[in-house]
Amino acid sequence: MPRSTFLASIALVAVSAVSLGACSSGGGAGDPADQTGNTEQDLSAMGVDGEQALDDAAPEPEEAPQPEAISPFASAGTTLSCGHVQWWNSYITHQAISSSGWHDTDLSVRSSSAVQLRHASRLVRHGVYGWGYMPEFVDTVTGRRFRFLHLRPQHQLATTVGRTYPAGYVVGYSGGDTRDTGYPRYSTGPHLCVQTLSSYRACFPAGHVACH
Repeated sequence: MPRSTFLASIALVAVSAVSLGACSSGGGAGDPADQTGNTEQDLSAMGVDGEQALDDAAPEPEEAPQPEAISPFASAGTTLSCGHVQWWNSYITHQAISSSGWHDTDLSVRSSSAVQLRHASRLVRHGVYGWGYMPEFVDTVTGRRFRFLHLRPQHQLATTVGRTYPAGYVVGYSGGDTRDTGYPRYSTGPHLCVQTLSSYRACFPAGHVACH
């Protein structure tokens, strides 16, 4: 085979391999980690009622109780890390209100982003469901109740119910692009879903928070 034909064949194989990384949620090519938004088929749009789904869904079976994993940023104290996204400033891609009153807000956040607490917050419950790890908190500054959906179950960093975790504490990592974080049944791609019991902006006003 002439050298030029051989090199052309290699190039064709390389292009084909890259095309396999197309993200079905965005309809375009690329690593799913680079695709955000397009989450209209999230829990609310799939007919899954936030509170009702929590009550009805059975958590994934666990082999045995495991001690709480320690957040690698637990020593951050009450200061947020500038190295992690301040997700309350992220672009809102979709919003809906469930029949049980939960306000479902999808945010454009890249896959595997560290999800930190804006304020010190008390964990009230948590579990692993079809849409991933879901910790629920009460913000000790505002008194607002909220929860994160589609977090990666491999990194459950807040599991002690009743414990108040400090501002800046990383509770988990965003998903939405893998089967164990809800794709494709409850999510169409990587993002962060935040559910609140009142309007999202009433709970999390936009604005930069001092960090280190």
